[in-house]
Amino acid sequence: MYRELPTIYMVLSKKIAIFISMRKIVFVLIFMIAWASNASAQEHYHKLDYYLYLFAKNIQWPDSLETDNFVIGVLGETDANSHLFDLAEHQEIRGLKIKVKEFQSPSDIDFCHLLFIPDALSDKIPQAMKLMSLNTLLITETPGQAVLGSGINIEWMKHYEKIHYEINKAAFRKAGLKINPELLASSAYK
Repeated sequence: MYRELPTIYMVLSKKIAIFISMRKIVFVLIFMIAWASNASAQEHYHKLDYYLYLFAKNIQWPDSLETDNFVIGVLGETDANSHLFDLAEHQEIRGLKIKVKEFQSPSDIDFCHLLFIPDALSDKIPQAMKLMSLNTLLITETPGQAVLGSGINIEWMKHYEKIHYEINKAAFRKAGLKINPELLASSAYK
């Protein structure tokens, strides 16, 4: 009987060691998934600032709209904001310095050339549309918003690797904006 105790102890200690190892593996997998998800979101917003810049450079605002800065508004605080602030430090649009404004709620919205509303705040789009300036281009990333009045709606494909965007020409006409035909030709909804 005394000889069986070390054997039982060895079997139990091996099972405990396997259990602890499995817990470590699960923890590492969860960490890796969380990191990959965050990296994917960061890449999403890095690409977003590029596309907002591209859209802004390919759209003409009315000549009567004279300002010192090209103003990009963002509703809410998103990971995109830091990328946009970095863009504003290094780029210009039509010879104007870029100024980024963060609006905490639709009631805070004042003049901006371009207003971006992230998918997380899509329920605020109708209210924002009522309050934004006439010559503001609304850019969203919620499926179906181009049909509902957004000037440009971005849809991210395959984990943010590709972008598909819809352009609503009626929203451009209403805002008094002109769009580069090449940009229009590569969009989905016209």
